[in-house]
Amino acid sequence: MSSSSFTSGNYYRRRRNTERGTPKECWCGAPSDIFTSGSETNPGRLYYCCAKGYHKAEGKFDLVAELEKLTAQHCEAEAELGDVKVIDPDWCKLHEKWMLDD
Repeated sequence: MSSSSFTSGNYYRRRRNTERGTPKECWCGAPSDIFTSGSETNPGRLYYCCAKGYHKAEGKFDLVAELEKLTAQHCEAEAELGDVKVIDPDWCKLHEKWMLDD
């Protein structure tokens, strides 16, 4: 009995700084809406999701693509400056290798 109480206490201690209740908006900034599941495992179950639709995986890849784009722009800017000391000259080479591997 005391171990379940202890576990429960730890769980709520970890969640202390998190928002509780109904999610008001998605991480993308759009409001969240209530949807009904149509899956075989959870038919009719209500859940909250972004009003724009399910895009959790797309968001992850969007962030990766944005990071790659910014890294490439950074490398181009360093190349244009020429005389400015580059902190890590191997970084641009490594990024170019990653881009070629895809």
